[in-house]
Amino acid sequence: MKTIIMAAPNGARHNKADHPKLPVTINETIEASQACLAAGASIVHAHVRDREQRHVLDVGLYRELMQAFNQSCHGVLQLTTEAVGRYSPQAQFEVLSACQPEMISVAYREISQDSAITKRFYGLAQEQKTHVQTIVYSLEDLQTFCASEYASSHVLVVFGRYGAMRASVDDVLPFIPYLNSENAFCCAFGDREQAVLTMAANAGAHCRVGFENNLKTANGGLAADNAAQVASLAASLRTADHDIATVQDARDWLAASLNSV
Repeated sequence: MKTIIMAAPNGARHNKADHPKLPVTINETIEASQACLAAGASIVHAHVRDREQRHVLDVGLYRELMQAFNQSCHGVLQLTTEAVGRYSPQAQFEVLSACQPEMISVAYREISQDSAITKRFYGLAQEQKTHVQTIVYSLEDLQTFCASEYASSHVLVVFGRYGAMRASVDDVLPFIPYLNSENAFCCAFGDREQAVLTMAANAGAHCRVGFENNLKTANGGLAADNAAQVASLAASLRTADHDIATVQDARDWLAASLNSV
C-alpha cells in the first residue's frame, strides 16, 4: 500500500494571527486544498469557521464547502466533528446526518460520552457509506477503541498537543504494533512533525500534515504555507522509500475498506 498524505490546512484553534496563510474562509480553504493536492496530498481534512474565525459545526457552511470542493478540487474531502469542548455528541451526529460526507472524523473520547449517539453515529455512517476516521489521543484511547464494536473504522493517532507538548519520535514507539495497518493514520504537533510522521510511516501508517497541528518548519521558522508542509513531508517520505498515494489510490483504498466492513 502506498502512503496516503492527508492535508489538514486549518484546524479549530489557529487563526490569521498565528499565520497569515492559514485558511479561514471557504474560498481560502479551497485554494489551500488545491495547492495541497498538487503538492502530494490526496485527502483534505477541513474545518469551517464563522466570521470571527471560530471553529463551528455549521451544516450550512459545511455544505457550501463540500459543493465548492467537489466543483474545483480533484481529491477526497473529510469533514470534522471536533467538539473543542463546545459541542455535544448530538451536534456531532447532526453534521454526519445532514451533510452525508464521503469522509468524516470524530474523536472517540468525545462521541463516546453518549453511548446511544455513538451507536447511531457509526451505524448511520455505515448505512450512508461515509468513511469514519476515529481520532485517538493516547494509547489508552486507542486500546479502548480497538476493544469496541466500532474498531473497523479508520484511526488517526495524535502525537503531542496544542501548546508546549511537542511530539517526538519516541512518542511513536508504544504505538508501533498498532500502526502496521492500512487503516492507521498519524499526525503530530510541533516542529518535529515531519520526523515523527516519517517514523510513523516507516511503521506502516499513513500521515496527516498541515497548519492544524504545526505552523513551523523543522528548523523552527514559519512554514510558507500548507502546500509547503505537504511537499516537505512527501520529499521526506520518498527519501525513506515510500511511494506517495495518488487520489485514485486513496479512493481505491476507501472502496476496499468499505467493502471489508
